[in-house]
Amino acid sequence: MFFDDWVEAPIYWRDDVPINQAIEGPAIIEEYGSTIIIPPGWKALVGNHGEVRMNH
Repeated sequence: MFFDDWVEAPIYWRDDVPINQAIEGPAIIEEYGSTIIIPPGWKALVGNHGEVRMNH
């Protein structure tokens, strides 16, 4: 993944990420209809209804 320079980033499949699990960026969450890019310094959290919330 490229953010001012190339960085390694883990890839997660959305259905495999448990509820309330935090994922630190840089990372990628993939699913059939979309791809979520989590930049360095950001965090994503899968909420109780399966939504992905990101904060910096």
